[in-house]
Amino acid sequence: MELKTMICPHCGARLKIKQSGSIKCEYCDSDIFIEDSDINSVPQQNLSTEINSEVLKKWQTKRKVFIAVHFFCVFMGWFVGMRDVSDGAMVLFLLAGFSTFLLFPVLTAFSKPLSDAERAGFKKGKAVLREYLVMLLAGIIAFMTGAILGCIGVG
Repeated sequence: MELKTMICPHCGARLKIKQSGSIKCEYCDSDIFIEDSDINSVPQQNLSTEINSEVLKKWQTKRKVFIAVHFFCVFMGWFVGMRDVSDGAMVLFLLAGFSTFLLFPVLTAFSKPLSDAERAGFKKGKAVLREYLVMLLAGIIAFMTGAILGCIGVG
């Protein structure tokens, strides 16, 4: 069977498909279901929709590191704050957590590699908001975990 290419509806990456059923995008890990009738109707896509996979993987790694650093700062701020340690350490970690919350989403949103097709529909505000929501969720989880563990005296 001839290989066809299609565009991932989630990240815009160019995918090669050869059979119907469920496939996983190798770039964003989204599950995509393709029916038999879809395979024959999938048009060949031009190369302008292709994203360099190495660049995308580096961006994903950088994003995970940013989230981990933000999580650590917020967690340590509340963990230290709930224990009898110096107030200076708590303030330092909370300032670091707040700073990473303000800075990292902007850096990740604007450094994400985009294909030509994605770039045409790219909305900066929407991308930054999405990254802020990811950081907010990580911060809430870190806050709750640090406060609970600090309060019960673990560690």
